Amino acid sequence: AGRLTGKQIQVISANFKDNQGTTETFIPLSAQPEEKTGFGNEQVLLLMPTSGYVKEIIVRAHYATYTSENIVFKVYKRESDKKANSKSQVGSDITIAAPTQSTSASTNTRSTGEITHAYGAGDLLLISMTHQSTGPTSANDRTYVTIVLENDLTDLGY
Repeated sequence: AGRLTGKQIQVISANFKDNQGTTETFIPLSAQPEEKTGFGNEQVLLLMPTSGYVKEIIVRAHYATYTSENIVFKVYKRESDKKANSKSQVGSDITIAAPTQSTSASTNTRSTGEITHAYGAGDLLLISMTHQSTGPTSANDRTYVTIVLENDLTDLGY
């Protein structure tokens, strides 16, 4: 009984196939399996019930042709008091090395490590990734992304 308090960890998994190349690709946070290159697609927007933080982004891949390169992740939001037809970046770009595809290597899975890109209750949340040199070039290239959010339950009205 009583009001909810504390923090909640929310994990979102998004797996998709595409030849992203070096196009900014928005991760499907609210529906699967399609990633989208435009931020206005419904599958990429997640309406947040509380304020909180994007705490970590984890990525793994299987690409037909692999080149060593960096991936830049960006966190965007659209504030709750604004129309849902635009976005603003939260914090700075997050750059990590692309996952390797070795038979056995700890670098097959890459992570941003802890980050704290904030959003508010009622904000629309978006996250994109951009490969910096070649990126996936086959329609069958697979990308696996996990987003870890920390939500503040005190924002709930109950």
